This record gives sequence, C-alpha cells and structure tokens, in this order.
Amino acid sequence: MPEDDPTRPKPTKPEVGKVSPEDEDTMPKAWFDAIYEGNAQYPFSNTGIAILLANAFLAEGRTPEWLEELDTQGPPWSFSDEQLATFSKGMHTMHMHNGIRVAAEGKGKELEAGIEKHHGAKVKAREYTEYEIHNLSESSTGVALRLYQQIVGPITPHIGAQEAYAVARGSVDLAATILRRDPEVQKALRGYKQMLKEYSFTGRGTDSLRSTPEYVASRQVVMQAFMPKFVAGLPQTSGIQAIQSVIVRNVVIDSVETAFKNSVLDK
Repeated sequence: MPEDDPTRPKPTKPEVGKVSPEDEDTMPKAWFDAIYEGNAQYPFSNTGIAILLANAFLAEGRTPEWLEELDTQGPPWSFSDEQLATFSKGMHTMHMHNGIRVAAEGKGKELEAGIEKHHGAKVKAREYTEYEIHNLSESSTGVALRLYQQIVGPITPHIGAQEAYAVARGSVDLAATILRRDPEVQKALRGYKQMLKEYSFTGRGTDSLRSTPEYVASRQVVMQAFMPKFVAGLPQTSGIQAIQSVIVRNVVIDSVETAFKNSVLDK
C-alpha cells in the first residue's frame, strides 16, 4: 500500500457525475467489489486492482472529465464499516487458505493458530491496521487512474479524446476478462500465491518481499501468461489510419505490460 501523504488536502466531492446513489461518503459497491476481487486475484500487487477498478469506472461510462476531476481532487469516499469488515474477513480467509501471515487488526493470533493448524507452520502474523485498509480506497483509485492515463495520454493527440476513451474502455475490459477467466493466467496466479506462501513461512518481513528474486520471477510468469492473450485479443485495426493504429496498439500494449512489470503505478 502506498504511504499516505499528510500534506494532501482532504478530498472533496467531484462536481461531475454522482458518486453514489446511496451514500456519497461510501465507496460504491461495484468499485469496492473490484478492489476486493483485484486483491484476491493478485495479492501483494496492485496490478489486479488497477485493471479491475479502471474497468469498473469505464464500464459505468464515467466520462473523461469526471475521471480528470477525480484525479485532481482525490476520491471523496472511503470504505464503510460494513465494507471494512467484509474486506478484513475476506483477507483473513484468503490468507489462512494460502498460508500468508498477514492479518486484519486484532486477528493476528487467530491467523497464527489457523496457519499452524492447516499448514503445520509456526508464523508471526503482521497485522494491517484499519487505517491501512481504509487507505486502499484512495490508493486503489490512484492506480486505476494511472492505468487509464497511461493509455489515453499518448494516443489522444493522434486519434482525439473520444476515440482514445473508447480504446481505453475496450482494452481495459479485455484485460479484466483475461485476468478473471483465462486458465493459463489463473494457473500462473496460483503459482504466484504458492510463492507467497513459501515466502511467508521463511519468517522474512513483507516489506522486503517485492525485492526478492522469487517475487520478481513469479510476476514474470504471470505477465508471460497474460500478455500473449492480451495482444492477440486486441483488434488489428480500428478504422483509423494505419500508422495511427500501430501507435495506438503499441501504447496500449506497453501500458498494460507496465502494470504487470511494476507492482506500483502511483505517481
């Protein structure tokens, strides 16, 4: 999770678009679900969150103006108490199943006992505070917007804002579908989670995880499973001039590949 910036002004509600029909201070359910699923699909990485949350924004038809204002002002929502409880419970269950020694606040001993019972390993759990989990609502929005901007920024001068938005919407939807459904990608993600389990049992801290050869190699396997499917799924032409089509295609490929190469997409 990215560190919180205490100097950042408190976010306010964007004027463009309605944040939530139920509670403007609570993250809308579809967007919370995207963060929850993205974390479950690809834990200890924000690649899954970036793809699925960006797809959730674009699937709702959120306009470029709304996305720009959201980026400028920051998200006006946070997790509700119910969402926080749901995320904490889901994280506990997933980490118990996968033998990952990271617990929700106050659940460390319970997780340690469960891992010892189910996996035969004695571990010391690291507890995420409620603040750290709440911070996901803001950090996840940031990485989703970075992915969107990495696609539309370079191609807008070539094809215009409207067409660039359509390209982003289609390519992010393709990426989300492959991440969720492709058998080879899911197999690679299972291998990645096995790596997390083995790392967890070494007793080393999670802060050093991303610099280990095992982590880098496992992410590479996931990327190698994903990228050929993604490239093959992109249309060869989009009704624009050939040179523009090549530029657009290469930008989209590079942007999504960057999300898989790097665990952090924040500014």
